[in-house]
Amino acid sequence: MSQAGQVPYTKSLKVRVISREKEFSYKNKKNEERVLVNSAIADATRAVKCTIYDSSKFARFKEGQSIILRNIIKKSDAVVVTTNTKVFPCTQVDVPENIVSQARILLNPPPAPSKSVSEALASPPKVRVSVTGRIVQEEATREVLVKEERVKIKNIFIEDTSSKCKVALWRKCAEEFIRPGDYIEITDVVTNTFRNEVSLSSTSRTKITKTECPPEVKIYEAVSVCVDSNEVTFLLNDDSVLCLPLELVEMALPEVDKEDIEIHILNKCDPTISLRCTSKGSAFTSIELV
Repeated sequence: MSQAGQVPYTKSLKVRVISREKEFSYKNKKNEERVLVNSAIADATRAVKCTIYDSSKFARFKEGQSIILRNIIKKSDAVVVTTNTKVFPCTQVDVPENIVSQARILLNPPPAPSKSVSEALASPPKVRVSVTGRIVQEEATREVLVKEERVKIKNIFIEDTSSKCKVALWRKCAEEFIRPGDYIEITDVVTNTFRNEVSLSSTSRTKITKTECPPEVKIYEAVSVCVDSNEVTFLLNDDSVLCLPLELVEMALPEVDKEDIEIHILNKCDPTISLRCTSKGSAFTSIELV
């Protein structure tokens, strides 16, 4: 397979089928329904992706089967089987284990490297990255016309500690059951620029997984405090307020009686008191007065 060739490639190509995917439905340029199968084939020198467009030949591409291919379309990094291709059975083709491993990765590549949202937005076009963040907003799923095919799309907005961005979810990704507040990992997305706005867009390799929200630590400066029945409200130095469950504040001040918490904190405000708060998503999990 290491021999250079032009398309169409009329010489015999003796290979072993290392792996294959399930049948995949698509629409051609005439908007006609068609089916294809992707497989990974290899010989002693190299592994490449092989796409079979002729459904009558699907059965020939069984994992572990050795075959001879003639009249294929040969690209620099792939092989295409059409109605003109002939597929012959043959004796076992020996393939080194390292090339077998390379072949399996062709159909199941590892997810793209994980980046922060700000790093992902700065990635070059068409370079796949993975991001993790909390969904802060979603838009309704709609359909758009892409090459005469109606395709579902849904925009969501995710946020991490570095930035916030829009992610366009296409086709099956648009049907994922995710909602604002969910913390998710989205793999293999690419950047897209439209009207000077940079966003992310799903690809055919994108997978969406709900994951546990990591703890986040923030430090606030409070100038005063008000303790109610079940809540403690801090007045912050930027004139905003921070509301915390009384239970968490009691845990942070085990030596102080409940009725003395307000005056105790006020005495610590000189002129402010630092609050080290740990949260997961929108819920606070602990507080420390420092």
